[in-house]
Parts: sequence; C-alpha cells; structure tokens
Amino acid sequence: MVLSVTNTSSTSYVARTSTTTSTTSTTSTSAPRSATVTLSSAAQQLKAIMGLTPAAIAGLPVEKVDAMTPQQFAALKPSQLNAFSVAQLVNLTPEKLAGLNASQMAGFRPSVMASLTAAQWAGVAPAAMSALTPAQIISISPDVLKTSTVEQIGGFADAQIAALTEAQFGQFSADQIGAISAKAVKGLTHAQMAAIDPAAVPSLKPAQLAGLTRQQMASFSTQQLDAFSLEQMTGLTATQVSGFTRTQIASLAPPQIYAVSPAALKGLTRSQLGAIAPETLYAAPAAFVGALSAAQVSGLSAAHIATVDDAGDFIAALAPAAMKGLPLNFVSRMESAQIAALTPAQVGQLTPTQIRALSPAQIDGFKPDQIAALSAKQIVGFSPAQIASLDDAQVAKIASAAIKALSLSQTAAFTVDNVDALTVEQIGVLSGAQISAFTGAELNALSAEQLAGVSAKALAAIPPTKLAEIDPTQIAALSTDQIKGLTAVQIESMTEGQVEALTVEQIGALSDKQVVGFTDAQIDAMDATQIRAIADTAIKGLSEGQIRSFGLDLFEQLSTTQVASLTPLQIAALSPEQITRLGMESLPAISIKALSGFSGEQLAIIHPIQFALFTPEQIAAFTPEQFESLEVDQIEAMTPEQIGAMTEAQIAALSPEQVAALALATLSPGTGAA
Repeated sequence: MVLSVTNTSSTSYVARTSTTTSTTSTTSTSAPRSATVTLSSAAQQLKAIMGLTPAAIAGLPVEKVDAMTPQQFAALKPSQLNAFSVAQLVNLTPEKLAGLNASQMAGFRPSVMASLTAAQWAGVAPAAMSALTPAQIISISPDVLKTSTVEQIGGFADAQIAALTEAQFGQFSADQIGAISAKAVKGLTHAQMAAIDPAAVPSLKPAQLAGLTRQQMASFSTQQLDAFSLEQMTGLTATQVSGFTRTQIASLAPPQIYAVSPAALKGLTRSQLGAIAPETLYAAPAAFVGALSAAQVSGLSAAHIATVDDAGDFIAALAPAAMKGLPLNFVSRMESAQIAALTPAQVGQLTPTQIRALSPAQIDGFKPDQIAALSAKQIVGFSPAQIASLDDAQVAKIASAAIKALSLSQTAAFTVDNVDALTVEQIGVLSGAQISAFTGAELNALSAEQLAGVSAKALAAIPPTKLAEIDPTQIAALSTDQIKGLTAVQIESMTEGQVEALTVEQIGALSDKQVVGFTDAQIDAMDATQIRAIADTAIKGLSEGQIRSFGLDLFEQLSTTQVASLTPLQIAALSPEQITRLGMESLPAISIKALSGFSGEQLAIIHPIQFALFTPEQIAAFTPEQFESLEVDQIEAMTPEQIGAMTEAQIAALSPEQVAALALATLSPGTGAA
C-alpha cells in the first residue's frame, strides 16, 4: 500500500490494494484499483493514518512513509509499526523515532531493529528502551549499539541487559558500562563478563562491583583484571576475592594485591596465596601480611619455600595465630636470624610438629625470651638432639610447666651443663621419674642449692645406685623433709662419706622404718653426735644386728631417752661388751618392758656395781627365772631398796646360796617379800 499526499487547498491520498477499492469523501470518482481521499485538515489526515490497517501500512511505498511527519509517525500503533518492512523504513529519520514510546518501539520487527543506523538509533528516547524484547535487543548491530548514549543505556531494563550478546557487550565504552544498573551487572553471564572491554573495567562503580558473585569474578580475563583500579580492589568482598582463579591471582600487580582490604583478604584461599609470586608476597605491607590466617599461609608454594631467605619481613609481620600454618619445610629452612627475629607471641604459636622440624642449629638461634614463651605442649615437641643443643641461658628460661612435661627421653638428653643451668624452681617441678633419668654425673653436677629444690617425692624416686653418686656436701644440703622421703633402700646405698655428712637435724628426722636401712659400716661411720641425734622413736626401728654393730664408744653415747626406747629384742641382742658399758644413767633408763629381753647369760655378766643401779621398779619387773640366773655377788650388791622391791616369786626362785647372800638385817618383816 502506498500513501500519496498532495499539497493543495485540500489533502488527498490514493490507497491502492490488490483486491478492493475504497473511496471516502463527499465527492468521489471510482477507478478500477484506486481510491482518492481528500482531507480538509491535518487532524483528518492524522485520523486517517491512525485508521490504516497493518496490511495497508505494509503496502505504503517508501516515498509515502518518508512523507509522514514525526507527529503522524508517533501516532502509529505498535501493530502498525510492526507492519513496516526494512525497505519502507530505509529513510527513517531520528526525529520520527524520537517521538515513539516504549510500547511503540516494542512493535518493530527484529529485522527493522537490525537495520537501524547509528544516526537513527540516536533518535530513540531513553524512556522508549524499556519495552524492547530480547529478540529486538540481540538484533541491534553492535556497531550501532556502541553509539548509545549513557541515558539510553540507563533506559535498558535488567532483563534487556541480560539479553545482550557478547559482541554487543564488547562494544560498550567505559561510560556505557558505568551506566548499567548494579542489579543488571549482577545478572551478567560469564560470557558477557568476559566480553567487557578491559578499557571499560575501571568504570565499574562500587555499587556495580559490590553485586558481582564469586563466579563472575572468575570470568574476568587477566587483561580485564589488569585494568582494575586500586580503589576497585579495595572495594572487593571476601566472597569475591575467593572467586579468583590462581591464574587471575598470579596476573595481579603487587599494588592491586596489596590494595585488598583486610576484611576481603579473609576470602583468600591457601591455593590462591600459593599463586602469589614470592617477590610480591614477601614485599607485602605488614598490614597485609598481618591479616593472613594460618590456613592461608599453609598454602605457601615450593617457590616460596625455595626463597625463604627473602622472607624475613614477611615472617616478622605474620600474626602469631598464623604461625601454626607455616609448612614444615618452610619452617625447617628458616634462617637463624629469622628465628631470632620472631616475637615471643609468634614462637608461642608454633606447633610441636613445627618445633620438631627445626634443626639444633635453629634451636640454638632462639633467644631466652623466646624459649620462655614455649608452652609445655611445644617443649614436648623437642627431640633429644634439640634438647641437647640448648645452652645454659636457654635452659634457664624454660617454663616450669614445660620442664614438668618433659619426657624421660628428653630429660635423659640433658647434658651436665644443661642440668647445671636448671633453676631451683625448675628442679622443684621435676618428677621422680625425670630425676631418675639423669645420669650419675648429672646428679653429681647439681649444686647444693639445686638439690635442695628437689621435691621429697622426686628424691625418693632416685635409684639407690645414683643416689650413692651424689657428693656428700650435697647430701648435707638436703632438707629434713627431703630426708624423711628417702627409703630404707636408698639409705642403705649411701656411702660412708654421705652418712658422715648427715647433719644432726637430718638424722633426727629419720623414722624407725628408715634407720633400719643403715648398714653396720654406715653406723660405724657415724660419730657420737650423730648417734645421739637418732630420734627415740627411730631407735626402736634398729634391728638386732644394727644394735650389735654399735661400737662400744658409740653405744656409750646413747642418751637415756634412746636407751629407754630400746625394745626387748634389742636388749636381747646386746653383746657382753655392750652390756658392760651400760652406765649409771643408762641402766636405770631401760624400760620395764625391755627388761624382759635380758637373758640369764646377759644378767650374769652385769657387774655387781652395775646391778645395784637398777631401780626398785626394775628389780620388781625381773622374772623369777631371771633372778635365778643372778650371781651371788650381784645379790650381795643389791641395795635395801632393791631387796625391798623383790616379789615372793623372785625370792622363792633363789637358790640357798643366793638366799644366804642377802643381808639378813635387810629382810625384816614387811620389806622385800612381804
């Protein structure tokens, strides 16, 4: 259909169709295939155009379409616009397109959209963009679309942006990319993301970047990432950072990596950290390194480990909690200077396994305050060789709790110098088993002050053979509480020199169960002062053999209270020589109970003068059998008090000779047997 417009006093057009002829006017002339209509005003023309059917529109010649005014074109319905062919609109002006609204633009065929020139596209109003269908969108030439104004791009709905092809997207300029809504950016596909011109990447606004998913982040090419500004890098979230591939991470420039915020850095995986070049990672600012976690640094690669010599600043900046993540082969290659530069807090976070990975030379590099920071759990990680590598200053700084946790193999690894360096407090927490792990030479290296610090319980666990190697001066330094903890077996193992070194206070602290451990040689090594120092309660613990082993001079030194503590069995064990040494103080001190221990033979050898020293109470305690064994001269020496204390049974047991020996003057009625 072709529309003809003639400029006369009245306007007329002829509509020709292939099937029917229609004429509308007050005066008409019939023709075989045409009709002429004359309109008297523009309003009538506009009404006529609006009334054209799609079929009529499709039949209009190009010149008739070209003759339409912008106002007439803007009056067309979407269905009428849909009837236009590409050929009809070849001369479509921007002014005509500018008058169309969104629903009208949506009426064009995709083929018409594809035919639009940049000049024509420039006439489309931003508000008219929103209703374009995906089919229309993808039909627009990339070269035409790239001429869109920022306002036109901003007029696209999110779904329309999502419909754009990679070719179309790739033509967008920085300003155009910046005009896309944040929501639309979040919906971009992998292909669309990858198609963005690297030159346009810096135009992505914070709001646009904030919506990108980790999958979208992985879509960026290395060229696109290279275009990221430092501000954009700083604005990334932890989730977005976690979306980067190792290739992307490796392509980032050092300033870009350093620009990632501490909060976003939490999203960095161990694998990603491993992709950062050693020279980049080791030169990172302290704030960047300090934000790394143990899990992240566990990803240090072989390249990082190979260049650990350059990692001094990196190691020094690590947060203490991150230290436990360092790979073992990284730790084992750290230089002594790097070890020495660690803060106590960093050292305190190393795992026992990491500690064990250190060589003795590295351990030697620890400063005393670093050693002091090691926990018991970490010290347990030391190998015997590492323990042996410690110097005196280091040993002295090991926490008491850590000393207490040492295994027997570790304790056994201490050198004489190590043991010598232990403080009294450290010595005090050692268990008996740990003390027992020391060699005799190490025990002998303990100073008197150190030995005094050994707990009584631990001292009691020292094997007798090792205890015997301790210097006598050290033995003399033991406290009474320590002495009380010694076993009888340990006492038995003491050398004569050690026994001689025992102080009066130490001997006085021994119990009856301990003194039984003294050998004859040890007792013989004691002096009178030591013998007198044996507690009365301990005396009764001496065996018959020990009592008999007392030298006569020592036996004479027993105090009256010690004699009073002798048991019947101990009395029975006295040698004839010892009995003859019982003096005027010791004989009366023998307890009534102990008297029963005297045998007839022992009583018979008591000198008459000695016998006269027995108290009346003692005389009365003797059995008739014991009296029966007395010599006549012993009875003759009895005092009137003694005779007066005799019982009838005792007198009855006397032989005629013994009876005759009694002084008849002293046997008056009421005395003695009365």
